[in-house]
Amino acid sequence: MDVPETPNIAELVKDYKGQAGVAAGEAFDFSPKGIEARVERLEIVPGASAALLTKKTRGNEVYLELNLHYGNNQNLKGLTTPAQLLPPLMLRGTKSLSDQQFKDELDRLKATLSAGMGNPQGLPGEINFSVHTKKESLPEVIGLLKQVLHEPLLAEEEFEVLRRGRLAALEKMRTDPQALAAQALARLLNVYPGDDVRYRPTIEEQIERLEKTSVEQLRTLHHDYLGVAKAEITIVGEFDKDACLSRVKEALADWQPKQSYQRIAMPIPAMTKGTKQEIDTPAKANAVYAAGMLLGISDEHPDYPAVVLANFILGGGSLSSRLGDRVRQKEGLSYGVGSRFYAAAQDQRASLTIFAICNPQNIGKVETVIQEELNRLLKSGVTAAEVEQAQQGYLQEQQVARSNDQAVANELAELLYEGRTMAFEEKIEKKIASLTAAEVSAAVKKHIDAKRLVIVTAADRKAAK
Repeated sequence: MDVPETPNIAELVKDYKGQAGVAAGEAFDFSPKGIEARVERLEIVPGASAALLTKKTRGNEVYLELNLHYGNNQNLKGLTTPAQLLPPLMLRGTKSLSDQQFKDELDRLKATLSAGMGNPQGLPGEINFSVHTKKESLPEVIGLLKQVLHEPLLAEEEFEVLRRGRLAALEKMRTDPQALAAQALARLLNVYPGDDVRYRPTIEEQIERLEKTSVEQLRTLHHDYLGVAKAEITIVGEFDKDACLSRVKEALADWQPKQSYQRIAMPIPAMTKGTKQEIDTPAKANAVYAAGMLLGISDEHPDYPAVVLANFILGGGSLSSRLGDRVRQKEGLSYGVGSRFYAAAQDQRASLTIFAICNPQNIGKVETVIQEELNRLLKSGVTAAEVEQAQQGYLQEQQVARSNDQAVANELAELLYEGRTMAFEEKIEKKIASLTAAEVSAAVKKHIDAKRLVIVTAADRKAAK
């Protein structure tokens, strides 16, 4: 057998150029103070404010967030369902590009563009656009976003595809314990008239509204309501500032809505009394516990940081919390358990919610144990050791969250809307770091009342018995 000669390696690779290296990021201070030192704020056009954070990122990545606020509590009546469908439909083609051509352009630019309702309460009146791409592609992606804003196709056939998908999802929710419990709790904590945009419809009412919605309503909503009444835009990462700002100005200039804008306030209509609702979900393997109460404070209240830390100790810290330790680790009753505390910035409204997923046979025990832990928190307060551990855990979570550039872009946009800077976040974190067990315990007893806890359980009642 002939053995071939060994090739000349140097000759083989002399013209090889390899792939371009991936750009590295920079060592960055993700503290509120560190971020604030690098943020530039400006007005793009009247009504549209911007926050820019230029930093070196791995692969030259950049994130852009655009929030548009529109309408008010009166002129949006009857348009809640169209407002839910409009954002995704706007991304299904423009007057210059078909749906597939639009997707192909995003692929070519190695970009993603998503849209949704920006309001955390799920209300109409805000639409959010999120972009993730590379430095060199961002100006062109903003050009695509301009087409989406001004010339969405809003085709009837795409609307029907979208509507059928939503109807199918709602049909599944009819028997889903988690969806039913969450929807029931939201309704019990938000008591508004049926024609109010803040009203939480039942799943059956959502289906009925969706069946009556037309593509013409979405076109009217886009044509008459969208514009730069109030808007925030944030860009975080590597980008050409002049080129991007020029494209953003082109997209937003001379674009005023025909309908007036006013923020939809969310005051507490009436302080809810404790109640309990049981939902039967036959033949479902999981059961859900959902509970909550409203608190008449905002995130400006002096006790806000203490309640934040109390929630972290109760269930916000997941497995390292009282609920996690007791319900899941010690008793073995739940697949997942936790709590969440949220306080509004511009309304005297906060909510404490508790959730758990378990076997239907354990739903009664889960309810009992959670009530015991809440009562123990109110009666005995928290310990110094718990406060110290929670302070470390909570502040570390915040630092990790801010290491995500998209999360920073969202946070800066929210602060712009509220007229704040990262100095507000710094103030809250300093207060949390200095709290004592006595201060946290006092805030708990002052603001949380177990008698106002609204409880919803969704389970296969036959299996539960």
